[in-house]
Amino acid sequence: MPWLQSPHVDQRRTRRVSQPTPKGTQETDRLTDNTTRCMVKNTVKSANEISFLFDKALRSNQRTVVILCAQEEKERDQQGRVAYVAGQKLGNAPIRNRAKRLIREAAKMAKAPWQGLRVVIIAREACLHAEFEDICQDIKRGIAKLTGQISACNE
Repeated sequence: MPWLQSPHVDQRRTRRVSQPTPKGTQETDRLTDNTTRCMVKNTVKSANEISFLFDKALRSNQRTVVILCAQEEKERDQQGRVAYVAGQKLGNAPIRNRAKRLIREAAKMAKAPWQGLRVVIIAREACLHAEFEDICQDIKRGIAKLTGQISACNE
C-alpha cells in the first residue's frame, strides 16, 4: 500500500485564499431579530441555576411533563425565564429533541415565559405519545397550580 502524504504536506493541493466576506444588505437577518433575541434571553441557562431549581423549587407532576417553578430573583429582570429538559432516559438525541420541541411549542401556547417566574419543564415518556393538546393542558394546569402555591407562600 503506497504511503499518502497528509494534506498540509502535499504540494499539489492548492491552498485556499481567504476571501473577504461580502458586505451584503444592511437589513437585519432573522438571527438578530428582536423576537429571536427575546427567546434566547428568556431561558434558564446555567447548570447551577437548574440544579437549584431541582432542589428547592416547587414541583408539579403532570402526566406528560414535570414542572419546576420558583420566583425570579429580585435583582433580575422580572420578565420570566424557562428551561426545557429531556433526560437521557427518554431515548436518543432525535427523540429528546422532538420532546423538547413539543414542550417548547406547548409552553408558547400556554403564554411562556411567565412574568416573575423561573420555570423548568421536564418531558416525560408520555409526552412522546400524547396529543399536543394534552401537553398544552398539562403545562397550563401545572403552571396554574404552582403560581397559586407561590402566591399563597408570599402572603
